[in-house]
Amino acid sequence: MFDAGKNYKVLKAASKVTVTKGDEDPPVFTVSKKRYNGETGAELDDYVVTTTSADTNSRISSCTDTANMLIAEKEDWEELKADMEAL
Repeated sequence: MFDAGKNYKVLKAASKVTVTKGDEDPPVFTVSKKRYNGETGAELDDYVVTTTSADTNSRISSCTDTANMLIAEKEDWEELKADMEAL
């Protein structure tokens, strides 16, 4: 199993991931990632996961929330550093 969005841009640029759209309503998308044997380099069966737009939007929202939380924490540390240096 793999996380469909992790390193997607890099994998897409290297032509190692594909996305197809199903006929369902709402549509289900299939994400396939190339896989190789680490020792021999032989091609193995692709990793395949399915996802929906709603699932992807949920992951984007979660990433945004996490990023905002980390930015706020970073700002707290920067303010503490500035106060320490001011002493």
